[in-house]
Amino acid sequence: MKKYLFLLLMLMSLNRALAIETTAVPEVNVEFTDDAVIIFAIGDGEVVLYVNDEAVENPYTIARPEPGEDAITYYVYATAQEPGKEMSESDIMPVVVEPKEGEIPSDPHKTGVWLVTIDMDGRELWKELMYYDGDFTGFLRLSSGIYGDSNMRPLVQLYICYDGVRYGATSPNRHISSDNMFENLLIKSSNYFVVENGYKHIIGVFITYNGNLYLYAIKLPLDNEEDPNGYILGDADRDGKVTITDVTTMIDYLLSENSTEGEIPQISKVNADCDGNGQVTIADVTLLIDYLLKDNWY
Repeated sequence: MKKYLFLLLMLMSLNRALAIETTAVPEVNVEFTDDAVIIFAIGDGEVVLYVNDEAVENPYTIARPEPGEDAITYYVYATAQEPGKEMSESDIMPVVVEPKEGEIPSDPHKTGVWLVTIDMDGRELWKELMYYDGDFTGFLRLSSGIYGDSNMRPLVQLYICYDGVRYGATSPNRHISSDNMFENLLIKSSNYFVVENGYKHIIGVFITYNGNLYLYAIKLPLDNEEDPNGYILGDADRDGKVTITDVTTMIDYLLSENSTEGEIPQISKVNADCDGNGQVTIADVTLLIDYLLKDNWY
């Protein structure tokens, strides 16, 4: 009897070992659609799907890149949660996700009216002028953080890009700003217009009945605040520098402004208006934090 029990136990152990060795590797399936790639795995027991060495939901969806973007390669495999199951490198399946079909998006600067300014590092900063009441207009604020100190750089270069065509001035020293509106016929060229640094400007382009394009600039005072350090974008507490304390000052101001208790902190609203929309909001706080992290407004 003991002999038969021993043989039975041996057979049971052998069957378990064979079951472990012959358990099928989970199968990975990939389906391609116009907008996405769907990856899923099937097999015995609990199957865990991995993409680029990270466990993901089964099934897993990957969005296709937009037309004109590069294809992306993902590495996929699956494993079952069973004793003795291990995946080798040969089981990893590369899945190439091609971009969506369609035309490559055109350059957005090829349409519309764009104001292009040159920052203190020589980079071009693009701002689209919006159509309103017959004009294409925009608000330009020349801050020392982006355009440099007005004492060292009194003029800032700019040009207009209209439906992909660049318009500049016959001379880079052409001065177009004043306290009142100044109209100037746009001249197609590779040079620049210039405006005074250290101010806010309303820049506009309008088209006459005969098709001529005119550029105008209105120079605005910063505000009626006494600010010994001048205009410094982000310097909400007016201490002459942009630091984390300016973020704290702006948050305190926003919290106090929405509360009936406590005194509202005094801040420079012009400096704190980081997005240039004429008011101080949480969006300005976000922009300022991004600037402190990247040391760059753009």
